[in-house]
Amino acid sequence: MKIKLFFTLVELLVVIAIIALLVSILLPGLNLAKASAKSINCTSRLRQVQQAFNEYTIDFNSYIPSPNSPRLSDGNSTSNLGFDGGELTLFKRDYLGMNTIQLGPRYSGVLKCPSRNYPSFLRNDGTVITNSARHYAMTYYHCADPYTALVPMKFTQACFPRPSTTFWVMDSGNNGYPFNTSNILERFGNVHNGYGNVVYMDGHSGRKKPTGVTAREVNPLLP
Repeated sequence: MKIKLFFTLVELLVVIAIIALLVSILLPGLNLAKASAKSINCTSRLRQVQQAFNEYTIDFNSYIPSPNSPRLSDGNSTSNLGFDGGELTLFKRDYLGMNTIQLGPRYSGVLKCPSRNYPSFLRNDGTVITNSARHYAMTYYHCADPYTALVPMKFTQACFPRPSTTFWVMDSGNNGYPFNTSNILERFGNVHNGYGNVVYMDGHSGRKKPTGVTAREVNPLLP
């Protein structure tokens, strides 16, 4: 009996077709699993930032870092949470356990979202900011007077009566800039398959689409 040692061309093509079919079936699932892992990692980093905020409030008589830096003489803010606002306050006070903060491909540790590309930032509206990578944000309403003096608020029941439904830190949709009730769709991130991750004032985390964010989640003082 003669033993067949080689595939025929037809058999080889059948094997290749089967492999291609398996790849087409499995690849989307693998990509989805990879994206899910990145989203979970992002939430973990947001929770670390929130915990650093919480430790700051304990040390500073319940005050939380401002989502923005003090105004300059020309009336403009120096920056935002993503680099020079609340997170820079935490960095300078050594609450993040980091020695350096850098932008671009080396953007540091817990301050970067694993689902973002570096050094560019893709906004919700589809435009791209080059050489910048500020991935997380707060809302303006963490300040007693967000548009002028930017006085930080205290983490108290009076200031935040709904901690379980009030945002603390979340994915940014516009380069880390703080946002208010009028620009939620622009500034609440949607990088995780259309969703953004968020950590609430009571410490629990969740994910939402920008279209599903309510004004009461953004502004703690709304009735």
